[in-house]
Amino acid sequence: MSARGRTLLKVIVLGESGVGKTSLMNQYVHKKFSQQYKATIGADFVTKELLIDDRLVTLQIWDTAGQERFQSLGVAFYRGADCCVLVYDVNVMRSFDTLDNWHEEFLKQVLIRIELNITNGFFPVSFALRFLSSGRSFF
Repeated sequence: MSARGRTLLKVIVLGESGVGKTSLMNQYVHKKFSQQYKATIGADFVTKELLIDDRLVTLQIWDTAGQERFQSLGVAFYRGADCCVLVYDVNVMRSFDTLDNWHEEFLKQVLIRIELNITNGFFPVSFALRFLSSGRSFF
């Protein structure tokens, strides 16, 4: 495939600590789910390749730490991002209430405005991905 047929998209996953960002990412990329909780320190990323309309699309998916002490580090990871996925826990209202803060911080770092999609870490991943890809919003 030619270089014209390739696209790299940087996706960052944002939300409070413990909402399921890492689980969502691992389920989507590796088809694995772990019952153990291990907080992300700083940030980590994985890649997933998709073939869309004869174009190879590489998703570089960044998993960021949700703890306040790491939020200042997140600003550097936002740069160059093409989109973000905001994740919250349906059982923790505060995690939903802080989504505006995460979204605003992200928008400060990107050059263009993009459509907002929100998911939570507790719907089955296949449902969340189908829902998001349908272009609908939870609102």
